[in-house]
Formats: sequence, structure tokens, C-alpha cells
Amino acid sequence: LTILEIGKHKVKVKEAEAELRLHKLYEESFKSLIDDISARQHEFDNHINAIYSQHMIYHTYEELTQGQKQYCDQLIQENSLNKLLSNGNSVVLGFLYGKFLNAEKSGIKLNYRVNIRNLESNVPTYKMVELLGNLLNNAVEALSSEEKLSRMGVFLLEYDDSIEMEVRNECIGIDYSKIQDFFKKGYSEKGKRRGYGLYNVKQICENYNIRLQCSIENEMDAEWFVVKLNIRKPL
Repeated sequence: LTILEIGKHKVKVKEAEAELRLHKLYEESFKSLIDDISARQHEFDNHINAIYSQHMIYHTYEELTQGQKQYCDQLIQENSLNKLLSNGNSVVLGFLYGKFLNAEKSGIKLNYRVNIRNLESNVPTYKMVELLGNLLNNAVEALSSEEKLSRMGVFLLEYDDSIEMEVRNECIGIDYSKIQDFFKKGYSEKGKRRGYGLYNVKQICENYNIRLQCSIENEMDAEWFVVKLNIRKPL
């Protein structure tokens, strides 16, 4: 074996070890998601009966519709992560489940759409998790530094020829000319020992030929800091 071949073999071994560690770690989170949803299915009949019986405690149609709406809104909120349960990559879904739980506990209003299969591409699963982790951490930190901001969006979609990631968070008054600085090593407006998340994202994108876009968008009466990644699948 040549030195180059030995080096490539060592890289593949390290990647395989990283993949195995991820599977052990986040498949447990995915199982917890399934168990949690299964347990709540047993409560379904009780909730239906509660909604159906509300006509007995309200005196007007307006009070009834308002009461039912409040009850249903609460159910939707409590079960907001159920949509993660799909026939997709269990490691990534388990990772997102844990991240989303922590975000909601921090008071973040999360809007997400996840529609994935096995995420087959030239990017290893553990690198996908690194990308998502860095983007999510950056968004959560940005929101935690602004008391008036609380909304975040996460979109992970798989198509026949590509995989698209998008993480966005509300922002205020970001200078568009400084966006490139956010991806520089050690650059941060959040204090010391910060400024490596987006830099790591950029490095991974360069190593795996991932298209990276960053922008400021105005939607839903708010300003958003948006990072989009496009991973092309091999032909």
C-alpha cells in the first residue's frame, strides 16, 4: 500500500467510527420519539371525548367554538414534534428531535418541515449532523441575545437529485455587508470563544462541494437571517 492509500484508509475508518457513534447516540432519541408518540395515542379517545362534550359546559355557540379552538391549539402545541416521525434517516431525525425539544424549552417558536429518506450523498451522515448542529446552535444563540425575537425555521428536504437544508431566525438590523464576516474563523458578536459555528459550516461546504447561500429576507412582518445549503447527489 502507498502512503496515499494508507491515508485514505485511515480517513474511511475514522468516518465509519463516527457514523457508528452517531447511530448509537441518536437512534435512542428516535426510539424515544416513537415511544412518546405511541404513548400519546392511548390518550386520543380521551381528547376526542373532551372536545365532543364541551357543548355541555358552554352556553353559546361562540363560547363553544372558542373553547374548542383553545383546547385543539393546546393539543397541537404539545404534539408539535410528531411530524418528525417518518421513514427517514433515524440518526438525523433523532438528532433533530433532541434539538427541537431544547429549542422549544428555551421559548423558541419553531416552524419546521422535514421530508427525508436515507440522505444518500457523498456527505457522510455525521457531517450532515455537524452542519445541522452548527446552523441550529447559531440560530438559537442569535435569538437568545434578543428578547423580542423568538421565531426560527428549519427545513430539511430530500429530492431525487439533491438535499436541501435551510435554517432561519428572526433578526434585527444586520448589516448585509457584514454577512461574509460571520463565516470567518473566530468572528462573533456574541462574546469570546464564539464565532466557529458558521466557519465550520463553510469549511464542510468547501470540502464536500456543497452550495452555500446566506441572505437577509423580509417575510411575515419580520427580518430573517437565512442560511441555505444544497447538496447535489451523485449521478
